[in-house]
Amino acid sequence: MKTLIIVRHSKTEKYAKSDIERKLTDRGRNDAAVIGEKLKAATVQPEIILCSPAKRARKTARLLARHADYSNEIIVEDMALYTEDACEIIRLIRSLENFTKTLIVVGHNPVLLEIVNILSKRGIGNLRTSGVVKMQFDVNDWADISETTCSKLQELN
Repeated sequence: MKTLIIVRHSKTEKYAKSDIERKLTDRGRNDAAVIGEKLKAATVQPEIILCSPAKRARKTARLLARHADYSNEIIVEDMALYTEDACEIIRLIRSLENFTKTLIVVGHNPVLLEIVNILSKRGIGNLRTSGVVKMQFDVNDWADISETTCSKLQELN
């Protein structure tokens, strides 16, 4: 069984010097903390948190990790989560080592929504800021995750 948790970054300021530098608002910081508390209550224990290098995604990942009692050492930034399309990110996920049973991905729309809809039969219509989706796959190898192996899709908001 493989578990994939998709997290859209929390609410951000509208403007910054560049898109990658946009920061979380006060509401966004509070929402990220709530995500962490929900993941802790749901006993989610990831081996890796894969995160976009955008400031808003990094802060969301750090805050949720702190409030879920995860080590910051499991947070791994990957530029693909900022620059690539859904198919490339799915390829990245499918290349994970199989000791990883649970992965959290923190990134951006529309790519995260596309990933959820590609990897599940049911799909979802929207992934709002601070949106969290839990997906479970009946496989032992990340390379085998697909819409046909997705056994559970649950929005955790």
